Amino acid sequence: MSSTNHGLRLKTVVNKKNLSVTKLAEILGYADRRTVYDLFDREYFKKPLMDKVLNALEMTLDEFLQTDQEEPAPKRYIEDRIESLEKMVNEIQIEISRLKIKPE
Repeated sequence: MSSTNHGLRLKTVVNKKNLSVTKLAEILGYADRRTVYDLFDREYFKKPLMDKVLNALEMTLDEFLQTDQEEPAPKRYIEDRIESLEKMVNEIQIEISRLKIKPE
């Protein structure tokens, strides 16, 4: 049995795949995002739930459990999240600049 925290790993994979919590909830057939956030807090997924998650993420169990042992998952998640947010900020700034330019 793996010592990987399934909820934390799910959060990391979702972030790496740039998958929104809303979209994951929809794929899993959940009525709201709260259920997905509850999954992030679980340390271990039972087999039926794990199968459902793997199917939604289009991953094998080995792929899901594979982690880079060089740095802890929370640090990777935070770094990935920062990078994702920086990209979003950049896109928003570009859009704002585009909207400020008015042809004369």
